[in-house]
Amino acid sequence: MNQAGAPLTLLFALLFSLLAHTGLIFGVPEQWRQPAPTPPQSPPLLARLVESRYALELPPEVELRLDASDEELAPPTSAPQKPLRARPTPPTPEKTPLENLAASARSQLDQLARQEGFYPLEAIQNRWQGEAWVQIFLDAGGNVIAARIEEGSGFPILDAAALKAARALKSLPADGLESAILPVRFRLTR
Repeated sequence: MNQAGAPLTLLFALLFSLLAHTGLIFGVPEQWRQPAPTPPQSPPLLARLVESRYALELPPEVELRLDASDEELAPPTSAPQKPLRARPTPPTPEKTPLENLAASARSQLDQLARQEGFYPLEAIQNRWQGEAWVQIFLDAGGNVIAARIEEGSGFPILDAAALKAARALKSLPADGLESAILPVRFRLTR
């Protein structure tokens, strides 16, 4: 490019810059705007209700009757009222040996948790919490003969306390079980 064309090119560049910045400050004319693209439509969300296996069970069969003092509160009816009966609950299934062992271990661990020294002081001071999964090995009498960490809490001091607590379990209902994996939880309440 020669020397004479440079000022003209500079002038066009300056004008273009001025127009572009004016458009940014005062807005772009309507005819220059492109319509915003519409976002794709999602398919409608479909759901269905299913019966929960965790539904609340009714208490054992109960007969409801009006007392003599409540008769004036009862609405007038032409037919005699029949007593209302609640649906009977199905019999509770027998607990498995593992469920019995877990319930007994939980009870003993809760008692240990109330004793001083169960939750390490250093962990309390640092507000460390966690859950360690401990595998316990049992003798025929249900006593823990060995224990090991299956999944740690994230804090070695809590894992060591979980092992100590698991080894302190006594007379668990083993019912032929040789080992089980139990959670030992460390939670601060305050």
